Amino acid sequence: MGTDHHHSRVRTLRDNIRLQLRLGPLRDAGKGRTVVLLGNGPSLNHVDPEALRNVTTIGSNFVHLFGQGQGFLPDVISCTNRLVVEQGREIFESLTEVAVMVPSYCGHLLDDGNHLSFVNINHDGDFSPDIVDGASTHATVTYFNLQLAGYLGFDTIVLVGFDHQYTQPGRGRHGALIDQSTDDINHFDHNYFRGKTWQRADTDEMARVYALAQSRMPETKIINATVGGALEEFPRAQLDVVLPHDSEPIDLSPLRQAAPETDRVLVSVNPNARDLLGHHLNFDIGLRREANRVGVPFASLVDLAVERPAERDHAWVVPTFSARFSPNHAGSTETGLLSGFAKELSIGLDIIRAASDCSNIDTFWYMANLEYVLESRIFEDAKVQRHLHLFYAYEYDLADRDVRLHLETLLDKAGAIPNLELSLGTVELADQWREQLGVDLPVFPSAPRMLFEDRDRPVVDRTDRTRLFFPGTTSLGKGHQDMVAIAGEEAWLAESGLDLTVRDVGTLNRRARRVLKRAASRGLVSVVDGTCRSDELRQLYLEAAVVVIPYRANPFAPARPGRSPTRSVPEHRWWSARGHSWRSSFASINSASPTRPAITQGCAPRSTPLSPTGRLSARTSGALPPSGMQPATGTPSSRR
Repeated sequence: MGTDHHHSRVRTLRDNIRLQLRLGPLRDAGKGRTVVLLGNGPSLNHVDPEALRNVTTIGSNFVHLFGQGQGFLPDVISCTNRLVVEQGREIFESLTEVAVMVPSYCGHLLDDGNHLSFVNINHDGDFSPDIVDGASTHATVTYFNLQLAGYLGFDTIVLVGFDHQYTQPGRGRHGALIDQSTDDINHFDHNYFRGKTWQRADTDEMARVYALAQSRMPETKIINATVGGALEEFPRAQLDVVLPHDSEPIDLSPLRQAAPETDRVLVSVNPNARDLLGHHLNFDIGLRREANRVGVPFASLVDLAVERPAERDHAWVVPTFSARFSPNHAGSTETGLLSGFAKELSIGLDIIRAASDCSNIDTFWYMANLEYVLESRIFEDAKVQRHLHLFYAYEYDLADRDVRLHLETLLDKAGAIPNLELSLGTVELADQWREQLGVDLPVFPSAPRMLFEDRDRPVVDRTDRTRLFFPGTTSLGKGHQDMVAIAGEEAWLAESGLDLTVRDVGTLNRRARRVLKRAASRGLVSVVDGTCRSDELRQLYLEAAVVVIPYRANPFAPARPGRSPTRSVPEHRWWSARGHSWRSSFASINSASPTRPAITQGCAPRSTPLSPTGRLSARTSGALPPSGMQPATGTPSSRR
C-alpha cells in the first residue's frame, strides 16, 4: 500500500469514525416530529425566518444568506457539490454555529473544524437509509438532505423555497458550467451565485430523485409548502398550516462539537468479505449499525479484492487481506499463510489506530478457523483488548481420533492466549463439542460478554399462519432445492398453515421460477425482489417463524449415497440431502406456542420462546441478527 493511499485511507476512516460517534446516536432522533428543508429559490423570500425557530431546519449551499438581518441560521447546512465547496470554503469554515456536512472527497479543501462533518457520498443515485454508512447525491443537494431527514427519523418533511424552475442561458447538458456575471435571478438572493460559477440544473432529474426518495420513505409525509413554483411531485399545503406550534428543534449540537471520546473500537476481522454481494459484508453492515447505536465506532478489515466498489460505498471498510479464511486450514499444521495473515492484520489495526486515536481495540472474527492459534503472533498485540473468535467447525471429523487430538492441542493453545475468546456458530455444534471434546463454548450471539447485551428488540407481531422465509443467496445450494421442493408441494403447503416467502436474488433457474410463479399465482408463496431494502429484509426476519439459510447442503447428511453421516441426529431435526424430511420437520411448528424466528441452515428449526415481555431475547441462542444483516449462520466454506 503506497504512502499516499495509506494517508488517504486513514483520513477517510477517521472522518467516518467521527461521523459514527456524532451521528450514530442521533438516528431516529426526530421521530414524531417535523423538519423543514430550505430550498434556495426566489420563493424563499416569502418565508418569515421567525416562523422557523421552533422547528428543525436543514438547508444547503449558500442558504446562510437567508434571514441575515434576523440572526437566523438553519440547524444543518449541506453541500455535496465540489465546485460549490471550493468557492464557499471560507464561508463553510466560518459557520461554526451550524452543523456543516460535506463529502469526504472534499475534506482536503477545508480545514478541520468541530462543526464540519465529512460524509461518504457517491453519485450512484441510490437512496441510502443510513447516511453514516454512505449517502448519495444526484441532480440536487436536496436529495442528500432527504436522506439525512430520513436517517434522523422525522415523520413529516416540509419543503419551502423549491421553485423547481430555472432561467439558464442557451442549451447544454446537465452539469454544464455557467459563469454568473450578472445578478442571480434563480435564487432568493441576487448575490447567491453572482461572480461565481455554477452548473446547469435538470428539473426532470430532480423530479425523478424526489419521487425515488418518497418511494423509499413510504411512511414519511413529504409536503411542498413553497409559494408558487413548479414542483408538483409532493402534495401542497400552506406553511403556517403544517408547521407545529408547540414543538422545538431536536438537539443536533453533537454535530457542532468535537466527536465524543471512546474507550474502544470494534473491528471485524472478515477477510471473506470480497464484494458487495453475499452475507459477509452484510453481516458487518448490521454489526456497524448496532455498534453505532451504543456509541462504539466500527471498522472492518476485509479482502483486498473489495477495494472497488465496496471501499467507495462503505468508508469503514479497510481492504487488508490477501487470503480469505479457508476451510483448508482445518487440520493443517502449515503456518506460512497464517504468518502472512498476522502481518496483514497488524497493518490493518495500525490504520484503525491512526484513524481513531484510540488504542483499545476489540476484534470480532467472523467465520474464522481455530488453526489461527498455531501462529501465536496474531494475538500478541497488547493493544487488542479482546479477540472474539467465532468459528464454524463443520470441517472437523470428530470420529477421527487424530482430528480430536489435533483439536485438543488447538484448544489448549487457545486457552493460553489471555485476550482470545471462542464461540461457535450453532447450538448443534456446541452440543457436539461438549459431548465429544468436553468443552463448553458459547454460541453467537448468546455469549454473555458478546458485543452488546442491551439490545432493544421489537415486539414480533404474529399471525395465525406461520411464515417460512428463504432470504436467498448469490450461490445455489441445498437450501434452494428444498425451497423449490416445498413450493412444488402445493396441496401440502395449502394445508400446512405455512406462508412461504422467498427472496429472489437473481440466481434461481427457470424451473425454480416456474414453480414459484405457479405457487405465487395460487397465493401460496410470496416472492420478494432481491433488491429489497435492509429495513424490509429485517421485517421479513421478524415476521418469520423459521429462517432457512440456503448456503450449502446439510453437513451432517450423507455426502453421497451409502456414506454414513458424521453424526447421528434425530431425523425430524435435519433436512435430509436425499429426501423431503422437511414435511415432518415443519409439522410441529404450527402447534407450538408463539415463537420467535429460529435460524437454521438446511435443517428444521429449533423454536425459541419469546421473553416474558414479548421482546426478543438477545441472550438466547439463535437470536435475531442486527437490523439489515444476514443471520450469523453458515460455514467457513468458500464452496457456496
